[in-house]
Amino acid sequence: MQPQQPYTGVFLLLRYLLTYKWRFTLMSVCIIASIVFQIINPIFAQNFINSAVSGTNGNMLYGDASYFLLFAGIAYVLSLAAAYFSQDIGWRASNVLREELLLHCLTRDQSWLNGKTPGEFIERIDGDLSVLADFFGEFIVRIIGYSLMAIGITIVVTCFNGLAGLIFFSCLAGSVLLIRLTNTAVVHAGVHERQADAELFGFMEEALRGREDIKFNGGAKYALYKYFLSAKKLFVNGRRSNFMKTITWAVTYISYYSTTAIILLVSYFLYRHNYISLGAAFVFYQYISILQNPIEQLTQQTQKMQSAQSSAKRIAELFAVSAKIIGGANSLSEQKSDITFNHVTFFYDEEKTPALQDITLHIPAGKTVGVIGRTGSGKTTFSRLLARIYDPQTGSIYIGEKDIRSIELSALRAHIAVAPQDVQLFHATVRENITFFDPTISDDTILALIQTMRLESWLNRLPNGLDTMLESHGEGLSAGESQFLAFIRILLQHPKIIILDEPSSRLDPITESLMTTCIQQLCAEKTGIIIAHRLKTIQQADYILALEDGKIIEYDTRENLENNPQSYYSGLIKANSTGVLF
Repeated sequence: MQPQQPYTGVFLLLRYLLTYKWRFTLMSVCIIASIVFQIINPIFAQNFINSAVSGTNGNMLYGDASYFLLFAGIAYVLSLAAAYFSQDIGWRASNVLREELLLHCLTRDQSWLNGKTPGEFIERIDGDLSVLADFFGEFIVRIIGYSLMAIGITIVVTCFNGLAGLIFFSCLAGSVLLIRLTNTAVVHAGVHERQADAELFGFMEEALRGREDIKFNGGAKYALYKYFLSAKKLFVNGRRSNFMKTITWAVTYISYYSTTAIILLVSYFLYRHNYISLGAAFVFYQYISILQNPIEQLTQQTQKMQSAQSSAKRIAELFAVSAKIIGGANSLSEQKSDITFNHVTFFYDEEKTPALQDITLHIPAGKTVGVIGRTGSGKTTFSRLLARIYDPQTGSIYIGEKDIRSIELSALRAHIAVAPQDVQLFHATVRENITFFDPTISDDTILALIQTMRLESWLNRLPNGLDTMLESHGEGLSAGESQFLAFIRILLQHPKIIILDEPSSRLDPITESLMTTCIQQLCAEKTGIIIAHRLKTIQQADYILALEDGKIIEYDTRENLENNPQSYYSGLIKANSTGVLF
């Protein structure tokens, strides 16, 4: 259930709140009933005062006092119930919104994701939504409830005396208008404050992750200076935002005390001229006193609403980001896994030099291609285009006879498995990292795949087998062990096309030999693309693709290129006995 339009302001979460209709109904009943009891209760105080002044017997006084206490107790219990339902609905709705927002962001284009730091995403998705959840936990009870109370009290006061009701309404309307006038400026300042907060968290996340490089390469002073600039920006924007909130608070209090003074003067005038009784004059004061707490709460909630509106606006901006890479309607269930690049050219952003230029080739189904070339030659870009992380500016890519742009993205991603050079591991068990937390995959299935890959010795070296707990980012595992884990993930996916991005670039010779055996098992009967900096990694490849400056310099079977002394691949074999491309 993704928003069909970029909702803004409080309507962003209200859309989700209304999905919990029965809870919303119970909460509304509790709010309205509580307001009714609070409005009626001062009337018993009026009767008590008028009866006491007129010398009525004590039984009636005791009755009015008892009803006053009873109604006050009922109103309090109903207020608690309304607060409970409000908090419950607010957090349920915000959790659903949090899940959908995260899914929305993860399915956006890679070019957009690259422009955001992980820390910024955390602050904007979790931080902004936490602000909304806190706000909506009290918004309906306090702002809506207190607004209804103010309307109800105004109606009751008008029933007592039309002039008093008119003055009461005018004072409240003036207070609301003054608060509203300051709201826009506060929201604008709040947006800048939260953006600065997100930038600071983003920088801190990057600095903490790269703390070793910063320390070893003398970058501590720069990191501290950059932190100072980010913190200063947050301080300046936060000070401006808090100053605007203080203005709103001051306006609210001035309005309240001005209203109290006016109502007291009006009540005195009406009582002196016998338009109202002493009890009614007390009721007017009692009603304005009842509104004191709501006005104070409205001030606080208005400030929270301003922060919530800022957060809602930023969330709406994320939802408004559309994906340019959109899948088609075709599936790949019966499709052959041969690959064709037809005059493909691709630029990153607005680069003048293409990352790939006029790439045309055909990879037969079930064959493995080793992709070689210097750093920056376009090897990784080649694989990213095939997986539709990016789309080429010109040309087409086909799997079988279908243009990959006409294929459903989920079907395409299920058809293609990628093992990156830096394997993403989580703070979880080996089992959970292999299955991506899918409890339906049995240990027998995992162990069978490990046996197929001939990785029993790797599993036996782990202290607790599949129950071995891994640290964040795979700390505690070697680069080779992380790659083995990624290979098992691929087999669980049952893909038809496999892309391995420099799987042996950081391995020792012994682990590399085991890795080569695993790659043979992994690519058996599948179309494989192996990006390599080591010739040994692709010594069993069926074809060799050599790239330089985004262009194909040669593409042929490995045997033909080995036997051709004029080929680029043959020259590398002769010139580099270590098997490392330079």
